[in-house]
Amino acid sequence: MFLALVLAVAAAGPMNARPQTADVRIAAVIVRVEGEEDRPDLLSLAPIAVGDPYLPKKIDDAVKRIYKTGLFSDVEVLAEGDRDVRLTFLLRRKLLARSITFSGEIKMSRKNLLAGLYALRPEAEFSDPRLRRAEDELREIMRRDGFLNAEVRGKASPDASLQLVDVDFEIIPGARFTVRNVDFRGGLTELQADLLKAMATGPGRPYRPSALESDLELIRTRYGTLGYPRAEVSVQNRFFQEADATIGLVLRVVPNERVRITIRGADIPETLVRPLWEERIFEEWGLRQAEAAILTHLRKKGFVFATVHSQTERNADELHIIHDIDPGLKIRIMEVAFEGLKAFSEDDIRKELGLISQLPFFGSVAGDKLFAMPGRLESFYENQGFPGTRATLQFKPWKGGSQALFVVEEGPRQTIRALTIKLSSLIPEDELRRQIESREGGPYNSSRIRRDAERLESYYSNRGIRGTIIAVQSEPLADERFNVVF
Repeated sequence: MFLALVLAVAAAGPMNARPQTADVRIAAVIVRVEGEEDRPDLLSLAPIAVGDPYLPKKIDDAVKRIYKTGLFSDVEVLAEGDRDVRLTFLLRRKLLARSITFSGEIKMSRKNLLAGLYALRPEAEFSDPRLRRAEDELREIMRRDGFLNAEVRGKASPDASLQLVDVDFEIIPGARFTVRNVDFRGGLTELQADLLKAMATGPGRPYRPSALESDLELIRTRYGTLGYPRAEVSVQNRFFQEADATIGLVLRVVPNERVRITIRGADIPETLVRPLWEERIFEEWGLRQAEAAILTHLRKKGFVFATVHSQTERNADELHIIHDIDPGLKIRIMEVAFEGLKAFSEDDIRKELGLISQLPFFGSVAGDKLFAMPGRLESFYENQGFPGTRATLQFKPWKGGSQALFVVEEGPRQTIRALTIKLSSLIPEDELRRQIESREGGPYNSSRIRRDAERLESYYSNRGIRGTIIAVQSEPLADERFNVVF
């Protein structure tokens, strides 16, 4: 915990009224720990000497140094006097929780209680606010298990000599309600009996809010398996009856439209695309995402020429999604080749695409990986200064299988003719150049230039120089070269 520095000023007046001149000096420095007498042995924690100029920043630095020791939870500084300032540092020791115990008529295991306790843990820092938050957390744990009126009282027993605290929480659980009945409003009537059998919340059973939450999710899942992925399930009413400590529940179910999926032409598991329709989405987007998933699935199996045509049909309460698939011929990719490489060797490209070790060991390449490679090739070239590179994928017969041929049109390369750093007075230029990737004679890439500017701003900030702005100018020349100025 980091607590703010408090500057309490005596009758001499507010801090900003004290003269800020060399005549204002430190007359005395005193360090006290929780009301103890002066502790000269701790003066080294606040490296301010008698006779030093009075500088608020130096006091602030001293407070930060004290916090860094990790021994104190609070620091207060009293500044008394006008031209001769008497400083008193009041320190509060950091206490640690040595043990946490639970007493009273506990209805839950210690393991479950500790699992939901975050504000206060064994060997963690102790404070009264943490103790109060821990009480609230335990009340919530008990509430979720059905003890709606549970009382929790935390008691701290400090061991001052060791700066440790033993904490005991007395728990008075109170009465638990029993479920009187569970009724449904809406939904499919024929499902209700089966749902009640599967639910943990039912007539005659203890009412536990955590179990009810799980039951609501169980109902949503059951509706989802029947084709209603957007079913809404909630608690409409809770009727408490104090006389016999029972509760009646009314659950509201809105199935919403049924989503039916038909996949024709190939053996594709419906589970591959159904999750896309669990939320309300743009149908056109959903169809494209489903097609991409289906094509990836087929290409992994060698159907690299597969095509998918999709459509939707809708009536009052049903959305019917239809995917018609033409898988094409199944082929085995036995070789990957490249055409049009000039700036880089084939070994360089294979290494970039992760193909060097794959072919010898497995004998073929998964089709779905191949279709991602043109984009990866273009990105690689662009990063090397070729913004206009285009790569296409073709297939040719090859030794009982097929050859995947990547045809690359590289285009001209852009380079950096000169790189200049201006107005850098606080940090040496050679130090700044070491922070960036761009180099004179190296590839020109606008994205890399922007990242370099961000790196330089971060570097200044990390050096404690705030507010620095890095502006970049790129001047194109006639021969695909650029002059870059930071």
